[in-house]
Amino acid sequence: MIVAGVLMASALTTTACGSGEGSQTSGGDHDPCLLGTWTVDMPDLAGQFPKVLPYPGGTGQGTGTVTVTFADQLTVAYADHFDVSVSIGGFPSVMSVDYQGSAASSQWRTAGGMLTGAMDAGKAVTIDAVLKNAYTSKSVDAPAGGDLQLSGEGRAYACSGGTATISGQNQTGITWKLSKA
Repeated sequence: MIVAGVLMASALTTTACGSGEGSQTSGGDHDPCLLGTWTVDMPDLAGQFPKVLPYPGGTGQGTGTVTVTFADQLTVAYADHFDVSVSIGGFPSVMSVDYQGSAASSQWRTAGGMLTGAMDAGKAVTIDAVLKNAYTSKSVDAPAGGDLQLSGEGRAYACSGGTATISGQNQTGITWKLSKA
């Protein structure tokens, strides 16, 4: 279940771009480099998940999309699936996780290479996770209230032209790589 928790937290807390490379608009608090719609590099993101798990030597694969739109409101739309293969106690295991839904923030801001704010209530992301190995198949269906974890210290971002990154998601070390859609 640790694997499911790390995957859920990582997915819900990683999305965005920009770095202070783009300049703030006069009197604004949104980096113009970020404005628009972006897609997350799913193969790269899935490949990072095993590195943050307490089980060495895992691999990850991801399909589907995570779309991030920066406008007056920040919106993150999830329609993705991850399979993470690890050895747990010497037993080959696969954690399959599906994310569906959206989260939004009308409070997002950028300053000094940081993306901050808070996610609005009322949006929902559903996470279905199944851990399978030769001895068990454990299901978890955990709804999340649209919490992207922008509050607190925020998330470091970098943005240049059609590419961006968001780092430090949920203290996992996972970085989301984004491309302009």
